[in-house]
Amino acid sequence: SRLGLCPLAWIAHPDLDIRALLVSGEPLPLVMFDSPCLMRSRAIACLDAAGIPWQVVFVSHSLSGIWAAVQAGLGLTIRTRIGMPGNLRPAGGLLPAPGSLAVSLRQTPREESHSAAVALLGELMTEALQGWLDR
Repeated sequence: SRLGLCPLAWIAHPDLDIRALLVSGEPLPLVMFDSPCLMRSRAIACLDAAGIPWQVVFVSHSLSGIWAAVQAGLGLTIRTRIGMPGNLRPAGGLLPAPGSLAVSLRQTPREESHSAAVALLGELMTEALQGWLDR
């Protein structure tokens, strides 16, 4: 079942001057996971559709690596704001809106005997998601 939508955001270090990059026509420096990655695909599709040049400058295999590279000012990324380090900021406004990510909980027929536990997990996940969205 669908638990909700989690907005995606462009996230950058406050010192990264996105406006200056856009005005200069320099490629936006992107910090991403390697392909295949839903958020990487979304970022590239948004920028390509808007005609904004981009370049992947850092690839990590872990979220902590992504956050560290963005905190170091290497570039920007597209993520949800869930778990975003406090010294980073959403960097939208100048960039195309990346949309939202659907959050779902699926149950296989074999798990039907655990439906009460799955329902409780769904409630807890929905509450946690709403808590993050209300921040």
